[in-house]
Amino acid sequence: MPVNPQKPPRLQAPERSSMLPPAAGCWTPWGGTRAAQQLAAAVGPSRGPTAVPGASRTASEPTITASAAHVSCAPCGPGGGSRRADYPIRTLERLHMAPKRPRTPSTFASTFYTLRLITLSLLLAVLFMAPGVFADDDEDDEVDLLDMQPDREAGAVMYRQCALCHGKHGQGILGGKYPRIAGLPDYYLLNALKDYQTGVRGYDAMLVVGALKTAEDQDLVNLAAYISDMELDIDVPGPEAGSARSGRRLYRYDCKTCHGRKAEGKTRKESPPLRSQYHEYLLRQIELFKSKERIHADDPEDETFKAYEDEELLDILAWIASLDDKEEDDD
Repeated sequence: MPVNPQKPPRLQAPERSSMLPPAAGCWTPWGGTRAAQQLAAAVGPSRGPTAVPGASRTASEPTITASAAHVSCAPCGPGGGSRRADYPIRTLERLHMAPKRPRTPSTFASTFYTLRLITLSLLLAVLFMAPGVFADDDEDDEVDLLDMQPDREAGAVMYRQCALCHGKHGQGILGGKYPRIAGLPDYYLLNALKDYQTGVRGYDAMLVVGALKTAEDQDLVNLAAYISDMELDIDVPGPEAGSARSGRRLYRYDCKTCHGRKAEGKTRKESPPLRSQYHEYLLRQIELFKSKERIHADDPEDETFKAYEDEELLDILAWIASLDDKEEDDD
């Protein structure tokens, strides 16, 4: 074919059977996508242990090898060069010449670990949020018994069972086996009735004889309102061994804050009045507080009474018994 000096001759790619891939770094005049596709047809996948010089992959990375006749080029010389060459699979993927690399077990393990982490995070979020949500629902459903309207006539009927122990007028029994309950504030009576009903304070007679076991909230409201309206003028004796003068100083130091200056009780503290109550009953409750059978001041860690000697407790009770029941409330 005549050569036109004005136009360089067009190089023809040799047949596939006589074609060899160039050495690393070689440029081929027939390069391009079409030639690359032709090269891929002659390529067979293998996993060679040797990496292409200058490549970043490791020896275990999949490679593609091809064998064909080599063409003349400047770096390799005429007909020179190796008859085997390795091509990184990543290069062929970019040219869409090779299938995508299969997922390895490590890939699935990483995906599984990520899903487990997400699931665990969601579970922890639900667990931390749930108590607050459920608590809000319980608070919305809870009804304050003090806000319910009492039926005092129904309370009077229910009190007939209570009178068997606490007396017709709520005066209790001298000696303090059963306390005086007439005139106690309704907030304290409701708390006490609920404690007996739920088992916080244990006394079977209150559940069976007092019919608290089957009582509804409205029944408790009715009963507390009736007892609170009872009027009773009674003068209870104090302990013979106690000194009211010494008890006054001790009372003002540790009892006045919750029970009031004259032992009249305080609504905001939900503490009961102590005056005109049998000292034997009060002393028995102090022993229960000391043994943790009852909780004093709603504080399980309270150690108020352990700091006092028995003589000092009798002095405090003597002071309380000396108070006039008709003193005006200080609250």
